[in-house]
Amino acid sequence: MVGELFHTYILACTEDRFFLVDKHAAHERILFERLKREYRQIARQILLEPVAVTLAPEEISAVLEHRELLQNAGFIAEELGVSAMVVREIPSFLQNCDIAGIFEEVASNLAKGEQEVSASHIDWLFNSIACRAAIKGGNRSTQYELQQLMEDIYRYDIVKYCPHGRPIVIEQTKKDIEKLFGRL
Repeated sequence: MVGELFHTYILACTEDRFFLVDKHAAHERILFERLKREYRQIARQILLEPVAVTLAPEEISAVLEHRELLQNAGFIAEELGVSAMVVREIPSFLQNCDIAGIFEEVASNLAKGEQEVSASHIDWLFNSIACRAAIKGGNRSTQYELQQLMEDIYRYDIVKYCPHGRPIVIEQTKKDIEKLFGRL
């Protein structure tokens, strides 16, 4: 790995290849694939301080209606009056994320009823969670975080696109770059 560009892209190279990696898109895809792979068996983290989330009544109803789906995705939440819920457990790999934001977005999507909600059609849920939990472009990352992300990309042999369809990696050969500089 060479470094980071604009706090959004990872620069990496091998002897004959150069890679420009969108760190948000890559992390989002890794989380998405992990959720799919671990669905129904996701390790959960009990929150020492449960997170209260203010929701509209229809969002609370939707969450309660789809409680099993959310539990299988690693979330345990309870009603907290008529306009809020408290999230008590989360997927363990989301511990440093905006739990309230993720849960609000999921509840909103469930309430809109725009998505088909069944065990066989839950990619939208995973996509929503992964997008909100992924490293954000424009935010500075440590060298360790960037290295871990690159290792995950290679370890999981992720596909070339994020769940939204954007490319994760732009790859150029040494020959391609030499052509750009008029060396060939």
